[in-house]
This record gives sequence, C-alpha cells and structure tokens, in this order.
Amino acid sequence: MSDGAEQGEDEATGFFPGLVRLIRGWLLPAAVASTLLAGGAVALRLSDVEADLAERVMARLDQGGYSWLTVEVDGRAIVLSGTAPSLVEQSDVRDAVAAVWGVGAIDDRTDLIPLVNPFDWAAARAGNTITLSGHVPSESVRAALHALVAANQPQGLVEDRTTLARGAPPDFQQAAEFGLRLLANLVDGTVALLGTELSAEGLSIDTPRYENVLELAESARPAGYALARNAILPPRADPYVWSLTFFGDRVVIRGAVPSNLLATSLAAAVSVAVPDKPVVDESQLASGAPERFEAVARHALALAAHLVDGEVTLTGTQIGIYGRARTPESYETLLAVLAEPSPEGMSITFDIVPALAPAYVFEAVRDGIGVQVMGFMPSEQARADVLAEANALFGGAVTDNLQIADGAPRMDWIGAAKFALGQVSRLGVGSARIADHRYFVTGSAATSEGYETITNQLAAVLPASLELDESLVLAPLAQPYRFTAAVGPDAVTLGGNAPTARIREAFVAAAAIRFDPLPVNGTISLASGAPAGFDAAVLAGLQAISRLGAGRLEIVDTRVSVDGLAPHEAAVDRIEQQLATALPAGFTREAALTVQPPESRVTPAECQSLLDQELGAGTVKFAEGAATIAPESQGRLDRLVAIIQRCPDAEVEIGGHTDAGGSNAVNLTLSQARAEAVVEYLVQAGVQGDRLSAVGYGETSPVASNDTAEGRARNRRIEFTIQEP
Repeated sequence: MSDGAEQGEDEATGFFPGLVRLIRGWLLPAAVASTLLAGGAVALRLSDVEADLAERVMARLDQGGYSWLTVEVDGRAIVLSGTAPSLVEQSDVRDAVAAVWGVGAIDDRTDLIPLVNPFDWAAARAGNTITLSGHVPSESVRAALHALVAANQPQGLVEDRTTLARGAPPDFQQAAEFGLRLLANLVDGTVALLGTELSAEGLSIDTPRYENVLELAESARPAGYALARNAILPPRADPYVWSLTFFGDRVVIRGAVPSNLLATSLAAAVSVAVPDKPVVDESQLASGAPERFEAVARHALALAAHLVDGEVTLTGTQIGIYGRARTPESYETLLAVLAEPSPEGMSITFDIVPALAPAYVFEAVRDGIGVQVMGFMPSEQARADVLAEANALFGGAVTDNLQIADGAPRMDWIGAAKFALGQVSRLGVGSARIADHRYFVTGSAATSEGYETITNQLAAVLPASLELDESLVLAPLAQPYRFTAAVGPDAVTLGGNAPTARIREAFVAAAAIRFDPLPVNGTISLASGAPAGFDAAVLAGLQAISRLGAGRLEIVDTRVSVDGLAPHEAAVDRIEQQLATALPAGFTREAALTVQPPESRVTPAECQSLLDQELGAGTVKFAEGAATIAPESQGRLDRLVAIIQRCPDAEVEIGGHTDAGGSNAVNLTLSQARAEAVVEYLVQAGVQGDRLSAVGYGETSPVASNDTAEGRARNRRIEFTIQEP
C-alpha cells in the first residue's frame, strides 16, 4: 500500500470512527482507507455528508445481511453492484437503500445468479475425498455444507465444483445435509439431488453404518423430499462365508447374507429343516455374494436337515458339511446325495459320522419265501459280509433294510447276525432278533429236522456272547386253529394260537385295554395255519365279551362262539349286531347271550357309591379330540346302565371334563359334546332321558395337575352324579 493510501486510512479513522467501525463489523475486518470494503468493495470518498450518509445506509443494510453486495457512496448518490441470489433479495436491497433519508440517486448495477431448473447438486466420496458438484443457492449454504463435511470427515479433502444458481427447492440446505449424512456412512458412493428427488448409491463402511443409513433414510429425510433411488449396499465380505452350526440345544446362523429378506427366508428354512432346535440368526448383511448364493445355501440346508450336530459352511459356492447324521436314514440319504455329482457351480466337501442308533438291533424275518434283514451294522463292510451270508442261505431272496449306525455293543456283532440268519433259514415263518447281547427267536419251523436243530442250538451256549432272552419256535402247523378268552372275576385268560408275535401282542393289548383293570393272563402259541381274517375275528370277539359278565369267547378255525351275561336287555341285540358287523367274511357266529338277572334297588347314596366304584376302575374313553365313544368303553357304559336302573327314581348328571390343553372355549364345547354322547348311549340302552342331564365343564374342575401327562389323563373324564331331589 502507498503512503497516500495509509494517510487516507488514518484520515478516515480519524474523522469518521463510527462509520469505519460499522463497515468493518458488517462486511470486512480490514482497515478502511480511501476505499472502504464491505462484502466486496464499498468505496467512500469521505466527507462529512458522505460519511453520515454511508453510516446510515450501512446500518440499514446490516439488518439484511447482504454479503454479496458492493456499495459505493458518491455524495448522495449510491451505486449498488454484485450478484444477487434472487429477485426478491435484489429488490429488497434497492428498497432498503431508498428508505434511508438523504439518499439521492440509486445506480443499481446488480445482476442475478442464473436460474437452474431442475436444481441439481451432488456429493461423491472416493476414499477420503469428497467432491461437490452441481449448484448451491448461496455462499452461506456452500459454507454450511463445507462445515458439515469437515465435521463428518475431519481428515477428508473437499473438492468443490459447485456454482451459484437460483431455483433451489424449499429446504434445499436440509436436503443436501441429509445427503451428506448418508454419504458419511459410505466407503465410496454418491448422493445427488434433482429437484426434490434424492438418490443415493455406494458401499457402506461396515454393518452398523449400513444400518444407520437405513434408519436415516426412513426417519430423517426432510419433508417434501423423496428418496427416489436407494442403491446403498452393505459392506463387502471377501471371502463370502455363511455357516450353520449346531450348538447343543440351538442352531446358530453366522456369516454374510446379501439381504434381510433372504436372511429371514433362510432362518425360516432352518427352522423347518431342524424343527427340534431354536434358531439363533447372527448373520450380517454384506455385499459380494456369489451369483448362485441362495441356491447354494438352500442346497446346504437340505443337507443340514440330516445332521444332529456339526456344521455346514458356505465359502463362495463351496459347501462343507461336517458332523453326525441325525438318524440312520439321514446317513444313508447323505451318502447317496454326496455320492452324486455336485449341482452345477457347486463343490462339496464332507465328513459325516453315522448316527447313534437309539437301540442297536439286528433282525431277520422270514415270510416263507425269502428273508428281510433289518437293523444296524457298524460299517459298510460289515453290512456287505452279513448280506453275503443271507444271500447264500436264502438263494438271493433277500430284502435288505440294514442301516449303518454308531453304537454297536462290544461283541462279535457280525458273528451274532450270521448265527441268527442260520436259525431263521430253518423256519418256515418267523424271525430272529438281537438287541444288545440278548437274542430272541420266534416262528414255525419249516421241517421237523429244522425245529430239532433250532431247539438243540438254543439249549447250548450261544455264540458271539449272545444270551437267550426269548424262544417261541413252534412246530410247523396248528390244526385246528383256535383262540379262547375267558373273563373271570379276577383276571382275563387268553389261549390258543396266533400267527405272529406282532398279532399275538395285538390280541393281548386289545384284551388289556378292554378289560382294564383286570390282568390279562394265559398263553397264546405262535402257529401257522390261521384262516384269513382270524386276527380280525379275535378282535371282534374280544369286543363282544368285554360287554358281558362272565363272558367267554372260543374261535375254532372260522367258527366263533360267544356266551355270557348281558348287563341289560338292550345290550343283547346291540352286542350281537356289533359282532355280526365286525366279523370278516367266511366266519360264522354262535351267540348264547342271556340277560343278567336284575339286582335289588338301591338308595341314591348307594347308587352313587356303585357309580363311583365302576368309574374308579377305569374312565370312559373317546376318540382323541372328539366325542366318539371308544369301543373299549362300551362294556363299562353297559355296566353303568345296569347300576342306574337300580335307582330308577334318581336323576343323574353326566359331567364332561377335559384337561387344560387347547382353548377354554374348545374344551368347554368338547366336554359338553362328550357328556351328550354318553347320555345318548344311556338312552339307547333303555335309561329314561328325562332322568339324565349332560353338563360340560371343560377344564374348570381338574382333579390333578395339568403339568404331567398322568395328571392330564386323570382330568379327561366323565363323572356320574346323582342329583339330590
């Protein structure tokens, strides 16, 4: 600066200290010389009049904060110059200056920043560099955006390519700042404004930042602005790894997934594949998934469904499956699938351990033609050895149902299985079974010689550490084929023949459930020669005598004889009709049923005691979840009819009760329906309907805890209650 300029500054500050301070405070902190600068270059040739006028003009303009404006004072004339951000602000400046007293002519040399439509702005991030482009409405907005970038990224660099322009939509600054907050969460990307539409794309820094972007996009977007395009991606994972791991009582999903939708879908698929364990999803969103990620993941899940513990991992399109098979069937399935070529684009590595067998058994069953082998072998080689023995003994007529499983007992398991096959080869029909060290053999010998060989072997020390548990090897044929059942006061005695152990067990079970609580005794011998439908005829006969007092059943080949005492008149016809319907074609029946002589009348109290005694011996049973009376309860209901008839003047409430399973409304409806079904049975048996009432109590009157199966069974009941007059 020249000496003259320095002297002019001294004169200005000396003669007009108030004006100088005002100009400095409004526009620039620089010293005032012959030319004073205010937001540009306010040139004042100072005189008393000019200084006074300048001070008042500047005071008025100071109220509007027009940082773009340059003001010159020449006497009373005012020269305005600069680029106004808007027509409104350009007009406001003229009006503000004109309103100052003493202002003469106003020379308005201002112009306007250009109008842009649509108004565009963008910010792009590449590493630590933020590049701003497009337009901003003012220097103050530009400065605010710079400040926000600096706050979000203190070490970053800003390259500003924006220019001033008019046409910004309302709240442009808030929208641009919103875009910069999105950009701060990206490692690279772009946010852009076009009018009131915002678009964003790029790669998130990490998972928390990605979640922050999603939250911002939903909750912090300025009013009036639409997020027209959101192409922000989660962070990249390389390698792209997803895993499913069994941890004791739960299954944990970890690793990368490309979307929340797929993560939810895969977690749901895991719950279906592994229904007995809760699923904990710890997966995180990540970019970089291989092209066939979902197909590979679902193929891996199909394999994981066959594991009980272990891990399935995806690394790119490579599947690794390691662990123990869920069941022997699962082991077979896994081996079969893994033996096939991998699906296109996938590779699979695996190490699968056989499942632990729930009970390690071997069984050979002969049906007269060939043999079916089933149970478990410790290895493929062991299975091959046993099958070779079976094929040699049975001429190739072998059905192989053997499975590979862990947990074989410490013994010569292969030698034991071969011994069992040798015995079964001498049976016409029958089976041999090994469970741990125990040995069971049943059936009919094919020949007398075979029967003698089997019995001699069983009388000696068994090989391979076997211990004989049960032997029911019979002579080849029983003629005639018989079955008997007699109901006594203390027990039910069964006798005769059954074609297989399974059918014999079915006879015993049917008797036990129908004559509960009486014990079932006697011996049923396995024998061949049963006529077709014999087992169905036995079950029909047992049902018939379960409704009789001192009942007796005898079946000889296809002739069925039933005799005993019916508890009341109506029961006779109903028992005979039921038996006729249930007997298979070809069977004939002889029924010698009489009605039990009526017993003496009893008081209501005695009647209640007899009813309680009968129901205490066993409950009235129904089909599960229904009001259909179970066949095995018909005998008990017949006896209850006989008791009610002994107190003909008493009214009886039939109360239905359920356990606490299901809703209150459903239980109440079910209990009412069951009570009504019992009333209907009693009326059909001859009890007057006006003596009976059906009441459903649902779950409201338990007699035991609903926390145990035993307690719930006690709560499911029918009660007979004599009503006081």
